[in-house]
Amino acid sequence: MTAIWMGLTTVVFETARLTLDENRAICETMQSWLGLSPFAADDRQRT
Repeated sequence: MTAIWMGLTTVVFETARLTLDENRAICETMQSWLGLSPFAADDRQRT
């Protein structure tokens, strides 16, 4: 989760390593609501 938040990887890329068990809509939009840390470099922002 920290690597995703820091912009080093994405939720899609880490799907095999993540287990998300809650509301499906929340899980599918996780990348957008999680956002990026203010310390993440702009050029590393992933969608």
